[in-house]
Formats: sequence, structure tokens, C-alpha cells
Amino acid sequence: MPVLWKEYESLASEAIRHRWLASRFALQQVSQQSPLKLVKEPSGKPILLESEHHISLSHCEGFVAAIHGDVPVGIDVERISHRAQKIKNYFLRDEELGLLGEDNETLILAWSAKESIFKWYGKQNLGYKSQLCIRSIDFEEHVMEMELITSDDNLIQPVFFRLDSEKVLTWLVGDL
Repeated sequence: MPVLWKEYESLASEAIRHRWLASRFALQQVSQQSPLKLVKEPSGKPILLESEHHISLSHCEGFVAAIHGDVPVGIDVERISHRAQKIKNYFLRDEELGLLGEDNETLILAWSAKESIFKWYGKQNLGYKSQLCIRSIDFEEHVMEMELITSDDNLIQPVFFRLDSEKVLTWLVGDL
């Protein structure tokens, strides 16, 4: 059985299986690779075999997203909900809360942006609060400036977003 189908069979519910399958279909559409030769690095980052392109996937209830490019990419889609209220102190610094406020939409936006940069960076054990910091946000231009703090250096990267009443979509494209 192909690795992808083993992963599919291991998923907990039919709803998650449908989202998983839809995200792979979206990736197949953007990558033009058929059949899809997808594997995961030990960090969980997906890679396409026989391709030099970078990819990222996301899915949540009702939505999927996929991106692919010549340089590292990260994407995340999240349904607007109250769940970020419960964990905001886990992933946001006080100065970020001061910058963003505490309404559900901006908290989910902040979570999604940090998910996207985590996927773009592609390494495990990044602290969402200690190593990923939102430095600025421009709601008119739909972009925020994020800082990734590592032992080697600090990287500043723009994260783009779209936000509506149901969902938030964040993505970034760029060299490390």
C-alpha cells in the first residue's frame, strides 16, 4: 500500500479524511504532479519527490489550501472560532496582544501566521511565543512582519493574509 494511503487510513475520522484528501487534490492541482509523490520529512514538512519545488498544505473544517514555489513556502487556513482565546497566552507575547487586540479574528490570524512561518521554516521545536514574533500588521495591505528568532540569526519575513467572516488564510514565500 502506498505511503499516502497508509497515512489516509490512519486518520481518526471520515471528516478529517475528506479534508486530507482534498488538500492532496489541491496540491496536485498547483504542482501539476500526477500521481502525487508526497513524503514527509522527520519534522513533518511535506516534500514532493522528483521535484525541486517547495510545498505547503493546510486544511480545516470546510477549507483546504496548498502552495508551491521555487523557494520555501508556508500556508495555513483556519476557521474563525473561539479556540484561540483559550491558548492565546501560549503562543502570543504581551506586546503582540497589545498590537493585535484580543478579538477572535485577530487571534486566529496570529495563530495562522505563526503556523505558516513554522511550515515555511520547516524545522521542529520552534517556540510559537519565544521564537515567532509579530512585529507589525497592516490590515489595508494584508501583510504582517514576522520575526523568526533562532540561535543562528533573526529572520524578518512578510506574511500575507486574507481574512473574512468564516476563515483566515496566511502564506509566505521566500528564501531562508
